[in-house]
Amino acid sequence: MALDLDVRTSSTNVLDFSFLIDHSTVDLKEGDTVIETNVDRVGILVFDVPEHGPHFGFALGYVFGDFNNNPLYQPLDMDGWYIGILARGLAYQSQRITISLEARYIYQDMSGSDDLRDVALSWDEYLLNVTFALALTDNLHFFAAPVYGDVNARYRERGALNLTVKMDSDYNAGFFSGLQYRLDARESISLQYQDHVFTGIALDFKRLF
Repeated sequence: MALDLDVRTSSTNVLDFSFLIDHSTVDLKEGDTVIETNVDRVGILVFDVPEHGPHFGFALGYVFGDFNNNPLYQPLDMDGWYIGILARGLAYQSQRITISLEARYIYQDMSGSDDLRDVALSWDEYLLNVTFALALTDNLHFFAAPVYGDVNARYRERGALNLTVKMDSDYNAGFFSGLQYRLDARESISLQYQDHVFTGIALDFKRLF
């Protein structure tokens, strides 16, 4: 999932709404075996932005994915949903530079089936980041952040085999970076590359209400 960067101050409470499209992979480790997992998400992210203090919000959306050509877990299309809670705060702000902190927890559940088996993959996802944003022009902003996170997953298969396997993310630390273009005072578009627990790209359409 894309990590948010846009922490603005306001004289009144506003609602920060984002529509997100995210394509990424996550390496899940089971023993000595690393399983590359494709994850595609489409969803929303909503923050309440008060006049002062931290912002709290939620994430909700649809997800689909599969294991990428792993010999132990044959690829099978899965789909499902995710839901999460988020918190962020402004650490520093000047005319050109903004530094913000963000933490999030996401629960995700996917499942799929064919003639031989039923499978399910669910996980708990934790991410922390410190985002540095720089205004290149009035409308164009560059942002980057170190990220630390973890994924604790459970894979279940029923059919010819009956098994339950616990997995964890193979990588925990990394970064994301990208560009945000502000269409006006309330709307923006962001494109982000991420390489941490998740590796991939994300597109964020944002509007303030």
